[in-house]
Amino acid sequence: MTEIDYAEFMLKHGTTYSYAPGFVASDWAETAAMGIAADLCDRRGVKWEMEKVDDEVRGDIIKAHAAIIRAAAAMAG
Repeated sequence: MTEIDYAEFMLKHGTTYSYAPGFVASDWAETAAMGIAADLCDRRGVKWEMEKVDDEVRGDIIKAHAAIIRAAAAMAG
């Protein structure tokens, strides 16, 4: 599996099995953040720590990561 294939898989996985229960992405950056969360939750040690986060905080984490992703995209031009 190529890196792009894996990234596409994680994007789909992140929207199907959201890290933040009930959270629905409102744009591409939130979708990307959900994919990143899916990737992190697929890593054994990180997953255990991410599972400890309260459900209501998880949506905030996705939104914060999405804001970083948007800022990075703006800086890239």
